[in-house]
Amino acid sequence: MKLVRGALYFLFVGLFVIGGFYTWVVYGRLDTVYASGYSERAFGRISPGMTKKDVVALIGEPLSTTEHSDEERWYYSEQSTDSRSNYYIRNVVFDMSGNVIGTVSELEID
Repeated sequence: MKLVRGALYFLFVGLFVIGGFYTWVVYGRLDTVYASGYSERAFGRISPGMTKKDVVALIGEPLSTTEHSDEERWYYSEQSTDSRSNYYIRNVVFDMSGNVIGTVSELEID
């Protein structure tokens, strides 16, 4: 029984180490700067129809914003100063009346 338990432990640890190494090799360093008050859990609760005030109450003020002819984007994450690093993109997209039409949640690989 000890041999089986030891083998399973070795297998688990080995897979964990290999998985971590694979992630590091494939994705490199993840270096994301988030807005103050941001959390993934709260970001996941944003839904279409919410107002800007609702979003601010949930995840705080964005790092920056852009306005286009048909939408406004609030940016809650950005790449760190090291432009060679990978980072997570977290944006909230509003229609021109100020209601959420969607979110953007992507991994940018440089």
